[in-house]
Amino acid sequence: MAKRSAARRTLPTAGTPVTQRPAWNPELAEALHRMLYAAEPGSADLGAGLRRLERTYEDAVHSELIYLLSHLRFEEVEARSHWLRILAHRDAMQERLGATVDLRVALLSYFLEVCRKLKNPKVIELKLFEETQASAYRDDLTGLDNFRSFREHLAREIRRGARAKTPLSLVMIDIDNFKHYNDRFGHDAGNRVLAAIAGLLRQSLRQADVPARYGGEEFALILPATQKTAACEVAERTREQIERHPFPRGQGGAAVSLTVSMGIATYPADAQDPDELVRRSDSALYYAKSRGKNQVHLYGESRRSYQRISAALQG
Repeated sequence: MAKRSAARRTLPTAGTPVTQRPAWNPELAEALHRMLYAAEPGSADLGAGLRRLERTYEDAVHSELIYLLSHLRFEEVEARSHWLRILAHRDAMQERLGATVDLRVALLSYFLEVCRKLKNPKVIELKLFEETQASAYRDDLTGLDNFRSFREHLAREIRRGARAKTPLSLVMIDIDNFKHYNDRFGHDAGNRVLAAIAGLLRQSLRQADVPARYGGEEFALILPATQKTAACEVAERTREQIERHPFPRGQGGAAVSLTVSMGIATYPADAQDPDELVRRSDSALYYAKSRGKNQVHLYGESRRSYQRISAALQG
């Protein structure tokens, strides 16, 4: 490996860590975990793997990797700043030692000796940490993102959409007459229905989309870079799959059909922030319920995905 001097890097100024943002990304964390376990210490595979992930997740890779290895959480821009400094610190360590230094070692050394953010470091097993972390963001019954993870994902994707100037659609889903099903066939059967619907939602989405259990019998789909017409197609396809699916009605009982109602709102056409987007998706959902259920409704009955603006033109 060619030696490079840390002094030749131009590095932005780092600030202080934050405790709540950005959101934890389960898919990215899982990919980083697999990569860390697969790569040999000092292997070039780790650096190459990180570059591949950067093409998909951008600066979120740096934030997630730093959090995974040090439990320090930084905003994406600040995390990239720290990451560049970690690379420079590794270069300096390699020059001093005359040997290859693993990125993981350089990261911990940086936060202990240079940035001094780690005061009482503890050595933990990564898989145990990942499982503990996942339990705070996953719904136990369905395996989908829980409400907490949903809120953080939605805020992050809206920020990303604002930077890239791309729309984001939110689909709110409610199982029709689920209380009646639960009362008739029991909560165990109801839980199996929730798990089955979660599986159907996962099957209908892209890898970038985020299905979540919003609460009770209500689900949500975050569809990044998706216009309202495309979101409507996804929702209709999913609704039809659920309608055709045979759900059990109890021990040994014949299968029954269930339906869902859905409401869709799109950023930035319908809302400018996560809370407003949720409210308007919910509004569309309850309108679908009031119109007879088992249908998809678009907020404002509009298929546009971008805001209307007033313009005066001559000619």
